[in-house]
Amino acid sequence: MNDNIFFFMYAFMYELEGLLNKNLEYFDDIRFYFDESNTDQQIKIKIKEFVLKNFKGISNVTKVIDNSGKTYILNDDFHITNIKVPFELTNEDKKSIRNLSSSVYTNPDLLLFLTDGSNEYMIPIEVKSTKNDKIPGSSIQQIDVNGWVIFLKHDERHILEFVTGKYIDSISGTVPFPDRSPRPQVSYSILKKWNEEYRSFSNGTLSFTKDKTIEDKIQLVTDWQILLAKQWLKTLESNKKKNSEPWFNNNIRKFSILLLEHYETLSDDDKRSYIEFIKNNITGEDDE
Repeated sequence: MNDNIFFFMYAFMYELEGLLNKNLEYFDDIRFYFDESNTDQQIKIKIKEFVLKNFKGISNVTKVIDNSGKTYILNDDFHITNIKVPFELTNEDKKSIRNLSSSVYTNPDLLLFLTDGSNEYMIPIEVKSTKNDKIPGSSIQQIDVNGWVIFLKHDERHILEFVTGKYIDSISGTVPFPDRSPRPQVSYSILKKWNEEYRSFSNGTLSFTKDKTIEDKIQLVTDWQILLAKQWLKTLESNKKKNSEPWFNNNIRKFSILLLEHYETLSDDDKRSYIEFIKNNITGEDDE
């Protein structure tokens, strides 16, 4: 994504958040829990309809300053031409999306079509919803560190609030033990707090300050295995067993006992060889 599009998306998502929150009643006909997949589809369709009907263009943000101090003056030529939900995507759309990111392909919840007056661009957007706060996010291989998200909070009947931003800024830092591809936890409140701490708007200028947590989150996405290993190590180092621990903590302890007992049977030379043997058998993502 070129810089101009990236800066436009900062402004677009910021203004969209405000517009959505001023028009929550527009989404009152969505029925939660009637059918989860049906509800998800309703939300995507309603957001698409709302944006195409009500979002004529950036109206308040005139300038964006990113966390490195780089400034961009918004170009009036940028505007949204169309939005597609998953069942509307063509094979040509999917082929183009695959070229946008190095992450594993998945149908975006919303595909934004954007023009600068000369060229058209496609911007995938994730839509997440929660009744409380934290939910499992996308599979680790599907996460684009430059991707965008619309996160909504709801009760049994109504949407209560929207928050928007970069997907990576919603990541809580926790990766539940995987029963399949890991899904780093995302959090509505963490994205909202991130916006409050690192995003500001004054006199037409939308500014972002340097995020102290971003490197840890990027490492989580790019090297999730070491993060899980460190979490497991903390389980073993803890002096107290918690009352509501996940079931696999006992498996970690049992495996560790077997490993340590085996390790203790080895000579000093064999111990060093065994460690090297394990290191040499660690595979990368491409080998799995």
